[in-house]
Amino acid sequence: MWAGDGDGESAKYWMAVLTELRNLSDMSEAQPVLAASGFAFEEHLNFLIDLTCPEAQLWQNVRSNARRNIQKARKSGVEVDEVTATEDIPAAHALLQQVYRRIQVPLPDRSLFDAAFTILRPQGMLRILRARREGVDIGVLLLLMYKGVMTYWYTGTLREHAAYRAGDLL
Repeated sequence: MWAGDGDGESAKYWMAVLTELRNLSDMSEAQPVLAASGFAFEEHLNFLIDLTCPEAQLWQNVRSNARRNIQKARKSGVEVDEVTATEDIPAAHALLQQVYRRIQVPLPDRSLFDAAFTILRPQGMLRILRARREGVDIGVLLLLMYKGVMTYWYTGTLREHAAYRAGDLL
């Protein structure tokens, strides 16, 4: 991006780059190299849930307030379905763009999501879940799956529909 007074003589070129690494394995050996390169390490929260438990047990393991929110979402008419058509990707990405813009977090270009859908979904490695109410998309969740582990990749719900608790249902 160019910045300056417009006369071309004093214009300067500037650029910002953000890189975020989400480690799925122990990276402690790489920390000194990353730190020396200017990366700051921040712990992130992981929930490891054994999904082979019976459904009743899984439901009992959900916090009581989350169970209430899920029930509220269902009573409010929020439904979740899976995105299975390429033509639904632009709407899912647009919803995420709104959410990520609001929370001031960069979101990759839609081409990443298109490629993931084309390459990973047929391999059973990607699921895109969409929350809808009265035919309107109000939330989306992208899940990556690999070697028996499911990872939240991207998720978001529209603020104006927050009362419907779509995020909890997703």
